Amino acid sequence: MRNALLDDLQAIRQIAAEGRLEEAQKQLEGLTSDRIALPGDHLQCAELAMELAMLKVAERELQLELRDLRVHPEPSRQQRALAASAEVSEALGNRARSHTYRSLLAKVRGEAPPPTPRFDPIGSTPATRPTARSDIARPTPARPQRAPHAATTDEAARPARASPRPSPQGLAPPRTSDIARFLHLYSGRENVHARQWLDPSGRGGYSPVQKALTHELLSAHFAGTMTLGVYQTRIDGSVTFFALDLDATKLALNRASQSPKAAADLAESIAMQGRRMHAEARRLGLDLVLEDSGYKGRHLWGFLETPMAAGVIRNFIKALGRALAPNDERLALECFPKQEKLGADQIGNLIKLPLGIHLKTGRRAQLLEPNGEVAADPWQLLAEARRHTHEELMEVWSRLKVGPMDPGHGERPQDGIRPAAPLPAPPDFSEIDFSTHPELRDALGGCAVLRKLVKQGLETRRLSHAEQIVVRHTLGHRPIGIAAVNYLFRRCPEVGPDMYLKSVLSGHPISCPKIRKRIPEVTSRLPCNCHFGDQLDHYPTPNLHIRKLEADASNEPASVARTSTATSAPQSPGSSVEKAAVADALRPSMREAAERRADTSSGLDASPPVAHREGKEQVSAPAPRRPSSPVDAREEAIPRSAPAAPSDLGKLPLIAQRYWHLTERVHRLGLELAASEHEFLEALRLIPGERYEDSEGTTEVVRVGGIPKIRFTPKGSSTS
Repeated sequence: MRNALLDDLQAIRQIAAEGRLEEAQKQLEGLTSDRIALPGDHLQCAELAMELAMLKVAERELQLELRDLRVHPEPSRQQRALAASAEVSEALGNRARSHTYRSLLAKVRGEAPPPTPRFDPIGSTPATRPTARSDIARPTPARPQRAPHAATTDEAARPARASPRPSPQGLAPPRTSDIARFLHLYSGRENVHARQWLDPSGRGGYSPVQKALTHELLSAHFAGTMTLGVYQTRIDGSVTFFALDLDATKLALNRASQSPKAAADLAESIAMQGRRMHAEARRLGLDLVLEDSGYKGRHLWGFLETPMAAGVIRNFIKALGRALAPNDERLALECFPKQEKLGADQIGNLIKLPLGIHLKTGRRAQLLEPNGEVAADPWQLLAEARRHTHEELMEVWSRLKVGPMDPGHGERPQDGIRPAAPLPAPPDFSEIDFSTHPELRDALGGCAVLRKLVKQGLETRRLSHAEQIVVRHTLGHRPIGIAAVNYLFRRCPEVGPDMYLKSVLSGHPISCPKIRKRIPEVTSRLPCNCHFGDQLDHYPTPNLHIRKLEADASNEPASVARTSTATSAPQSPGSSVEKAAVADALRPSMREAAERRADTSSGLDASPPVAHREGKEQVSAPAPRRPSSPVDAREEAIPRSAPAAPSDLGKLPLIAQRYWHLTERVHRLGLELAASEHEFLEALRLIPGERYEDSEGTTEVVRVGGIPKIRFTPKGSSTS
């Protein structure tokens, strides 16, 4: 059988010698395909395949030969198979595999291993691949002038840097201040850093070194004598930067190593996706630093004005990563930091620092301009790099994060980047409602814990999961709580969609003991020991402060009696009885506003026609439209500060959309102020003489052109 195979191979070789190459290739392909499962003589088939330029067939036959040699080893055939395998892998462009075969061959022969080559499956060809001494020295276009970073006060006085002159390692030599700035920007885990290694067989990785990063170590990193990485999360659980790591997948790298065209296409896709992600991040409000990682991808770096908790940045960067994810299946995206919190003996994941030499390729990790060109002066680029504030990140996160809409406002948008709008119309609830709405005002005024959580959410824009539950299961049992809770949760980007309210919660609100159990770190620092008087029919809960308000508002007879007493028996200015009359007079005004809202919602309008004179005839005008809330009580009297929302609001620039929403909020605040002034005016008119005096001065009702107005005269002054 063996002789028959050798005769077949000789016949195929003769056909090729006669110039019929394609016929010979087809016959060899058919012959070898039928013998895949058979042992023996695969080396002869591989050698003929190499003669006929059938490299893939040769590679397969050599692998089958090495398989057989593991069962029946023959040193001479093993050396021939390894040498041929190294040659075929080199011809296919897989230099890493070729080096592995040559190392194995040297081991079989008892020779010293060959030196480790530098290889880059998606970089330039071996003849033109840049080395550590030439990769930055090539001419680069001049960098556009940037505005200097405002956070560094000494930058303005810094003398202008001369045109960068590449050092022998191909990088403009850094100043001491450049290294100090780099160390500050990439501040990570204290007392440890990572160092890249590469063994003679081509295997490599990173190892932790229990030593803090220093100026000397970074100088060696920039010089190319060592390549360093940083563990991002610090001992206190905070981070000073975040990063997106765009890499080619292993499958894409394998394909690129076997085809120059596939390698070129992959390199172009990486460059294009890096530029796209950088531009998209800038559109969102982030100014990131783009880097060629020196091997198989791009890094995008974002720096923080002040350190922030790793958990917050981890959730933010995941949302950003989903929004900027590459649309090429050959590429993958990693987000740093990779952990929200670390254990006591953990240091987290590392990320390689820029501007060093990648040991696998010999290429320097370059900082790039937004257009993808190498930065002419990376040190100046880092000096001008933007440090993002907490508020800026929260604003970007709010646009990335998808929260449910209020009931009746439509469906929730899908996860990902929220378009440059369309943003919803100005909401019916605003931050001021926490202090002006009667139920919210009494709940927050009575419960120090609830007040602290709401203030924390509005100011820091962060609530823990336990804190979210407390707010949700307290205010969520009131009708106003739907708008209040959803407004607060929208301010906190970490809140998940499942926490938003669509309707009033059923069941019972959370109790004070359970609140103390859930957030002891908050309640232990506050006076969480409210006294609810004789309300023995209910367990203690912050909502009892609202029940107390309802009980006071429903106690109308006593209120009216006190008001009548104040009216029939005028007291001395500033007396306690008169002050009580003012307080009591406000409650009916609030009840009337509530009744007006109820009438409006039920479609009732009992207001009689308003009569006025026009010439000599008395004409009845239609009854004025009843406002839907006290805030809108005098809407017609206040000119709008902005036009109604245009139908194409979402197509306007982002700054124009923000301006429209701000002017709408100013308009709403004006309405609220007018409503409060109206209520106070009505209460003041109930006092005898429409005049009230206290230690600060006199408040009275005056009429200008028949319209009542409030006038305040400070004590000791004759002018208002």
